[in-house]
Amino acid sequence: MSASSEASPRVHAILRALAPRLDTLITPALVLELDAVAHNVRAMASFAGPGRWRPHVKTHKHPEIVRALLAEGVTAFKCATLDELDMTLRTAGSTPVDVLLAYPLHPAAAVAAAQLATRSAQSQVRLLADSPDHLGQLDAALESAPTRLTAMLDVDVGMGRTGTSAERWANACAHATNVDLVGLHGYEGHLAWSQLEDATLGYAQLTELAESVAFDVQWVITSGTHAFHHALGNAALRDGPWQHQVSPGTLVLSDLRTAPAAELLSLRQAAFVLSRVIATPGPGRVTLDAGSKGLNPDCPPPGCVAVDHPRLQATIASEEHRPCHLEDGRLALGELVALIPEHVCTTVNLYRYAQLVRGERDLGSAEISARSRSHDARAFGMPDPR
Repeated sequence: MSASSEASPRVHAILRALAPRLDTLITPALVLELDAVAHNVRAMASFAGPGRWRPHVKTHKHPEIVRALLAEGVTAFKCATLDELDMTLRTAGSTPVDVLLAYPLHPAAAVAAAQLATRSAQSQVRLLADSPDHLGQLDAALESAPTRLTAMLDVDVGMGRTGTSAERWANACAHATNVDLVGLHGYEGHLAWSQLEDATLGYAQLTELAESVAFDVQWVITSGTHAFHHALGNAALRDGPWQHQVSPGTLVLSDLRTAPAAELLSLRQAAFVLSRVIATPGPGRVTLDAGSKGLNPDCPPPGCVAVDHPRLQATIASEEHRPCHLEDGRLALGELVALIPEHVCTTVNLYRYAQLVRGERDLGSAEISARSRSHDARAFGMPDPR
């Protein structure tokens, strides 16, 4: 079944739920269907098993989705920004959570993370050390931090973006005074769903390093949406004296990129962009208002599929316009079209608010509180040096 066909009944239910206010709804509009979210969370939690899923909140950046994860017993998270860390800790409230800030923070941001951790003493905040030099910077910055944090070594298992090779980490004899080293992190985001052999090589590097470093490895964290199934089935990762976790986040909402995961887990599309026809420039041509500022700016065309309009083919988008070819049929000026994004993470980040729907109930608008980034670490409690 295609993504559009699977999603069609859900889109019709969404439009019925939003019917009383569709005339005043400003488009493009992001809609999250919470029954589909709950289904996807249960599916992944069941597939991974207890304690082995640490979803990345960069996909949704939304308190409502964190609450849905907590409701299914998921208490370990991964994030990339201080805003996402702040949102996750605030949403969890008195519920203890474990949050890995999986990004190489500069010293001021690391101190700000420690400040946030003091507000949630019942929870764990963990950092990522990108290299021996970066570990030294973190160690120095956290000497006078208000609370002691833990950190994991980021191991480059082939992506070539961040992290340090297992060989260099082994030779560096990593240690720190002001931060406790507790694990390893390796992200194989360069691999496709089918590249099991290449993934296995990276896992071997991680497990060999875990057995040789001078500290007790309590955690080994791997895998986004495109390789979690490989990692969960890897015996060396699973059976070691550490807790292994995978961290796919995209599958909570699903998108076109997650098609293999959607098929494996029977995921439901939970995120849609409602877009209106704003121009009909000629025969077989329409223009939607979901340009690159409304739908995954990092994706080449078509970048989406239109639910119930299989003949609608998007072309190159500009900032506010998405021109489309329409092979047959007709779309009237102002008509609504529900789009499934190619990449949901970068789509969500474009919106200040999401329209929340559960079944045929309109739950109103809710702020995406961790979108974008705050401009200054002092926003998170770091003292003003002036």
